[in-house]
Amino acid sequence: MSEAIAAPPAGKLPPMRTPARLSRAIYGNVLSTSLVVAFSEDDDYSSGQVALAVFVTGLVFYIAHVYASLLAQLYSAGRRLTWSEAGAEFYAEWPLVQAFFPPVIVLLLGAVGVLSDGTAETIAIAGGVVAMVLWGLAIGRRELLSPWGLVLMALVNAAFGVAIVLLKVLVH
Repeated sequence: MSEAIAAPPAGKLPPMRTPARLSRAIYGNVLSTSLVVAFSEDDDYSSGQVALAVFVTGLVFYIAHVYASLLAQLYSAGRRLTWSEAGAEFYAEWPLVQAFFPPVIVLLLGAVGVLSDGTAETIAIAGGVVAMVLWGLAIGRRELLSPWGLVLMALVNAAFGVAIVLLKVLVH
């Protein structure tokens, strides 16, 4: 997150697929999956409460990332930042929050009774692991990996996702 804040030209936003924005989206996916795992361990939490806890925690992380980046930018720039520069940082970090939407939506399906709490939590966690695998495949395809390379990339990312779930089991 050491990239300089550069306000986008008027009326033009930076592309989603910059490395920093992709990194924030992937980090948001890992973080949201981890939080669903952690909060779902509390049997007193309904899926709606897990959704709220996950989303609020995601917003706190978002604000913390923006705050830290803005302070670093202030220090580096040696001047006040413009509103446009500050807004660009809020925009740059937004993919972290966007990654929280899918699991929160699934958890809310449990809250309104479309799914049971346990099913909603399981789907939210599985969805996070699947997203990690899909990120790995997308990266592998972009790197023009061989079919075996793609399989390996998918397995490494799946293992990372499963490790988060296993930590849930081991800790509780």
